[in-house]
Amino acid sequence: MYCDILLNLAIEKIRIDFGDLIASLFRIISVNNNCFLNQLIFLLSHVSYRSIRVSVIVLFQYNLIIIEDYKCNHMEEIQSIKFSTVLSEAIYRIRYPRFIALIEYDYGFYGAAILRSLLYYGQLYISIISKHSLFHSSKILKRVEDILIHMARDSLIVRSTFTHNSNFLSVSLIDKMNRNILISKPLFKSKSSSWKVLTTRFNFRLKLNILFSLLQEYQNFQIKHVIKFYMSRLLSTNIIFTYETWISIDGISDFCKDGLIHLLLNDKFIVSSIENLCFIDQSISLQEFFFKVNLKEIEFFFREKLIENLIVNQFGKKFGVIFNLLSGKKIYEEKEILVKSGLNRIQTKTILYHMHRLSFIFLEDSQVDPMIPKNTRFWKIDFTTICRKFTNNTIKCLYNLLIRLENYYTIIKKLQETIDQPLFNSKSKKISRFFYRIKTLLTGIIKLDEILNVLYF
Repeated sequence: MYCDILLNLAIEKIRIDFGDLIASLFRIISVNNNCFLNQLIFLLSHVSYRSIRVSVIVLFQYNLIIIEDYKCNHMEEIQSIKFSTVLSEAIYRIRYPRFIALIEYDYGFYGAAILRSLLYYGQLYISIISKHSLFHSSKILKRVEDILIHMARDSLIVRSTFTHNSNFLSVSLIDKMNRNILISKPLFKSKSSSWKVLTTRFNFRLKLNILFSLLQEYQNFQIKHVIKFYMSRLLSTNIIFTYETWISIDGISDFCKDGLIHLLLNDKFIVSSIENLCFIDQSISLQEFFFKVNLKEIEFFFREKLIENLIVNQFGKKFGVIFNLLSGKKIYEEKEILVKSGLNRIQTKTILYHMHRLSFIFLEDSQVDPMIPKNTRFWKIDFTTICRKFTNNTIKCLYNLLIRLENYYTIIKKLQETIDQPLFNSKSKKISRFFYRIKTLLTGIIKLDEILNVLYF
């Protein structure tokens, strides 16, 4: 179910960015669960070979497909090229403005300009950047090259020959070649390989940024610095994607010396920090002079809070009271829910049955004691189903907003083409109104995509 909805969203985003033919090719490759070049030619017999080849090159250039099997010993074997789609890459295109904002915060204006070029061209030779009008000065070129080297060091950009694996959560022995590719330097004089943005790494940074912004609402001043220090160290590790790693306590004082004047690096401070994080069980672990934060637990906590807010907005506060009650304990007896909810019997039972119809909760009989009367009911929340339903709804909303955004752009284009002097004022007002609607839509898309990032993707 996820894949079908995500595929429709990805295809719609590709259609907006590249047109109908490329979106159709992406759909065919995805639906057929990988596809050979000769199969594409057969399925699109009404389209010229040149158009198919150009479309495939565009998809490959923007990292939307990867080549799984490639044989080029003879010219006739060129049709044995096998393609597979990268669904996440298409979804991440929605997040490009957020990625640029992140990089501008860390690397400044030139870093944002470099990233914008890399995202615009997909895969790019570094030597082409030096030809940009912004970077003509030798002093600026040196600064830009330093930024590129730092971005490569942080695994934000990699060579195009880097093998992407969405399940790459630690440094694997079978990916030694990828490790060598990651540490290579992107220099202007180097023309051996093109470079691309590692969007999965950017999405990891974006998720950490979202988690930290949410943590600020729950934690005190000291804990904010400790968690921020931990997240910054995660981003600077050689391991590409990890939520947990042991980090030395000694480095906190250097990181926090401007914000924390009276910081005592001892177990008492760290233990008090752990106690202040008591809203999550086992969120920080200590081992001699090292500590780690369980960000998976923190992510799960905020996912639950987000779903609670969505439930309150969609079904009302009373519905949210019952959900909050059930989420705090694995199994609840119905009589206990009636007592603790603060609602009357009819309201509570109506909400419970409504939640049962929505598959949010179900009756649990496996752990019922034989001494308990048979008419006693035990309810258990199904958090997985709830998360899936809200994720599906979020993806559908994103899909609908993207379609509406495309329609608005089409209307503006037609108005600009048909504009004439007598009706100039009235049409310009219409265009201004549509631009205002587009701005509102873009804000909604960013918010929905942020929710999607916390819930699932």
